[in-house]
Amino acid sequence: MSKLPFNLSKRALGTIITVAAIMIVTPDSLLVRKLQHLPDFTMMFYRYLMYGALFLLIVIGDSLYRDDQPWYHRWLKLGWVGWSAGVAWAAFNLLITYGLQTTAAGTVLVINASNPMFSALFTFLLLREVVPWYTIVASLVCFAAIFSVFYSTLSEATASDTVGMLSAVGAAASVGLYLVLLSYAEKHHLEFDSYLCIVIAAAIICVVSLIIEPNQQLAHASDWGLLFANGVLVLGFSNVLLNVGPTMISAPEVSLIFLLETIFGPVWVYLGGYEAPPSSALYGGAVLIATLVAHSVVAMRYDAAAATADEDAAAPRRSQKPPRAASSKAAGTFAALRDADDGDDGDAL
Repeated sequence: MSKLPFNLSKRALGTIITVAAIMIVTPDSLLVRKLQHLPDFTMMFYRYLMYGALFLLIVIGDSLYRDDQPWYHRWLKLGWVGWSAGVAWAAFNLLITYGLQTTAAGTVLVINASNPMFSALFTFLLLREVVPWYTIVASLVCFAAIFSVFYSTLSEATASDTVGMLSAVGAAASVGLYLVLLSYAEKHHLEFDSYLCIVIAAAIICVVSLIIEPNQQLAHASDWGLLFANGVLVLGFSNVLLNVGPTMISAPEVSLIFLLETIFGPVWVYLGGYEAPPSSALYGGAVLIATLVAHSVVAMRYDAAAATADEDAAAPRRSQKPPRAASSKAAGTFAALRDADDGDDGDAL
């Protein structure tokens, strides 16, 4: 087994990589705000054009390095799960970006943080798997928190704010579905290329953007740096790391680390001179984050208990030692007694 850097455990390395990925993506909301002078779908088109181009180059480079077949053969191996995951990832990115463009970043990120609960719902509805009791309780509390954000905001919300919040709900549901499809592929040992899914998602978003705004406005020279930072450095590099880090740690730990974006995203927006998070988003977010933290802690305890039980069941029972073979001396004594008994029987006859 290869040695990990700095003698880190696999779990520690996975945690570091996942935290780095989330911290890289936290300025995304601020960059979207700085590009809000562009038409919504013009910004979306260039953002995801760069994002998709990066991962297309990664796919081609990886195919040339590893595979004997041309890179486009990998598309044929995706299957319905891979294409469905690409569509779900496209819906998530399109809706989360549109939500950030149309309403407060704090509200969007708080609502999006409920995606683990949507994953639990889809797990039950689509995979027919039993959802743990603590996940059901956490889901109910999270949905109540989201409803409170909606209800307290609607009285002052504009039509744009309402559409933005609905987009955030759709984004949370879409990424929840994406995670369930990942789980399904892993459970059924299906080939799944997440980089190809990203390329599919970026292509879908670019096509949708061109359909909605066919006369794309060319971005100004001063915008290209922000678009590159947004599409390649923030979204691109964070997704590369997220393809590695979360595979080394448990799902509850991943959910906990993902909460960093909910916390730091609105802070970046506020420090950049834009809106402060609404009070309803702060209160609802506090309830939601506390619920997800409690859920993750309980889930980790149950996972640890289940792992211990599995180890105990798999370990050999050392207390039950196999009987030792009789020594040669004892074997000879038993043979002599047997022969003696046979002789006595013969005399009797």
